Amino acid sequence: MPSPVTDLAAYRMTRQRPITDACRWVEAVEEMTVANLRAAAVIQRLWLRLLIGA
Repeated sequence: MPSPVTDLAAYRMTRQRPITDACRWVEAVEEMTVANLRAAAVIQRLWLRLLIGA
C-alpha cells in the first residue's frame, strides 16, 4: 500500500510554529529587559541629582 503524499506546506507550518513562538517570546523578553534597564538608568540619574543637588 503506497504511503500518502505529505503536504509539505502544512508540515512546514506545523514544524515552524513552535520556533516562531519561541522567537516571539525571546523578542518580548528582550524588549522588556531594555525598557527596564532604561528605567533603571533614569532612576539612578534622578537619585544622583537629588543626592548631589545639581
